[in-house]
Amino acid sequence: MRRDVTPAAVPWPDAVLADRVNSLYAHTGSSLLGNGLGAVIVGWLFQGAARIQGDAVPWTGWLAAFAVLWLLRLAMALAFRRLRPTGEIALVWWRRAWLAGALANGALWGGAAWVFYGHGEAIAQTALVLIISGLCVGSIPSLAAQGRVYLAYVALALLPLVLRLAWAGDGHSLALAAVSAMVLATALLLGRNFRQSFERLMQLQAQAVQLNAQLRRETAEADAARQRAVEATEAKTRFFAAASHDLRQPLQALTLFTQAVHEQNQAPALVPLIAKLGSAVNALETLFTELLDVSRLDAGGVVARPREVLVADLFRPLRLHFEPVAFDKGLAFKLHGAQRVVHADPLLVERILRNLCANAIAHTHDGGVLVAARSRGDCVLLQVWDSGVGIPAEALERIFDEFVQLGGAESSTGANRGKRPGLGLGLAIVRRLAGLMDAPLQVRSVPGRGTVFSLSLPAANTGPKPAG
Repeated sequence: MRRDVTPAAVPWPDAVLADRVNSLYAHTGSSLLGNGLGAVIVGWLFQGAARIQGDAVPWTGWLAAFAVLWLLRLAMALAFRRLRPTGEIALVWWRRAWLAGALANGALWGGAAWVFYGHGEAIAQTALVLIISGLCVGSIPSLAAQGRVYLAYVALALLPLVLRLAWAGDGHSLALAAVSAMVLATALLLGRNFRQSFERLMQLQAQAVQLNAQLRRETAEADAARQRAVEATEAKTRFFAAASHDLRQPLQALTLFTQAVHEQNQAPALVPLIAKLGSAVNALETLFTELLDVSRLDAGGVVARPREVLVADLFRPLRLHFEPVAFDKGLAFKLHGAQRVVHADPLLVERILRNLCANAIAHTHDGGVLVAARSRGDCVLLQVWDSGVGIPAEALERIFDEFVQLGGAESSTGANRGKRPGLGLGLAIVRRLAGLMDAPLQVRSVPGRGTVFSLSLPAANTGPKPAG
């Protein structure tokens, strides 16, 4: 006989009322079954006494009234299931109708104590007491949450029984009266506990509904914000991808013009100015290249293609490019471990090493830079050591973020003078490239003594021949 009236079926705050009504009609089937079996047993136990005494009117009248009420409650439960009522007014009416039927049922069982007790055998009278007491205790799940209605039901069903047993006055009846009184007290106590638990459950459910609604709103807002961020990132990426060729052309032309001016004009007064112009153009091209690289990486335009690579092939272009730069600054630039073989994308690894070497030379003013390949079990550890100014411990977590450029001690010592300008994207690109290859990247640094970046790559079993 269960009919689910969910909180979603009625507008808030009618959800609690809907739950209460749903709880009542959910127990209708078991209630009707228990009461029907009890009435059948009572009728069967006392039918013999009715024939012996020759007065069956009170018993048949009670059974007829019970049957009418039982059928009415059954019809009401079926109608509730068929009509699927919603709205506060309809739900209140159906709740009152169910409670009225339950109270009438309790009154009938209270009347049964006066109609049947005192007739028949002792076992039949004891069974009557047990049936009425059991039905009262069994009504706790369906009625205890209704507060005063439950108290009225217990009073209508059990108080007449206790009074009838006490009225009889014999020892057997008084013992049953005492047991019935204890059942009455127990039913009231259990009903109170059940009602308190049910009220707490309703409060928690109401809070859950509110929190769920709030969570849905906040989730929708977060999704909208995330979608806007994704659209903005995609728009930025599309812009750089579409404009890269058009933007590179004037930069390349500007580079050629600067070189031409430098070659054709050797006036002493203009040489320093032309050199600064060339440096500015080179810096602008570097910045633009870094921005395009970050955009391509974010857009998934770079794919790792690992293969077996001899570390010597990675070191060769580094030596050609950075050895003169280090020499100009009075630094040593050393390479060790060229015989190692790794399984990685050579282009991505070379780009990582280039960025790390450029960063190391830019921040080192005494000593040198070491690029080393060391075996570590199944891996090869590519490391870039420098004896530069180092990185403060509190800054190690954010050096790989975009647009982060550390000043601090360098600025105070003048170490930044003459440094190549940048946007702080070099290490951000390094982290992205390492992530594409699933290669762990670590950094350790001691301020004033230097820094080491370590890239862990899988070692290859056999190595290719060095490139010619």
